[in-house]
Amino acid sequence: MSGSRKIRETINEILSDDSQRERAKKFSCNKIKTQRATLDDLKDKFPEDIKIEHDTEQLDIVTNCYAFALGLKDSAKYKELCRLTYIGENGSQKNGIQSGYIRYLLSQGHLQEAETPSKGCIVLYFNDEGEPKHAGILEKDGNDNDRMIRSRWGNFSATVTHRVWHVPTMYGIEVKYYHPLTSEESENYFGEFLKDRGLEI
Repeated sequence: MSGSRKIRETINEILSDDSQRERAKKFSCNKIKTQRATLDDLKDKFPEDIKIEHDTEQLDIVTNCYAFALGLKDSAKYKELCRLTYIGENGSQKNGIQSGYIRYLLSQGHLQEAETPSKGCIVLYFNDEGEPKHAGILEKDGNDNDRMIRSRWGNFSATVTHRVWHVPTMYGIEVKYYHPLTSEESENYFGEFLKDRGLEI
């Protein structure tokens, strides 16, 4: 396991279903309050390593870690494209950017790996089978221990700034850095991706 096993397992525990159920009871199943309490527990446990920026307004569910890392958080065109449903690799219906789109960008050469990571680079996390599991933006450069990443975690209504390996174990064991795309490039590539799946744009 990359990074500190103890740190990542502690993060797993804070984010676990059991822990969140206990918080939900405390807040009478109020989703927003439960989410905030969960993230505040993370911040309190790792005050120097994890910072939380709660959303000030409700974002579309399509603004996941991949859309955020590709600069599409505020893209009206992307949100319009997210109304279209396509069939994913496992046969299920999908909306918005999922890991299959990241594989597409890599296979088409649209994401180029950065030999020397710098602020603003796209950060991709991979599992032991080379599948993308998470994405973020490099916020602070340095060595692997000093680098800080900004990303979205699951369905939490917040942006998390964290050290490279202060993430759940489900996010993988390998990190690679890629040159950033402009939001226009990301929009156009996503349109191409949808056309390849038989949709009319």
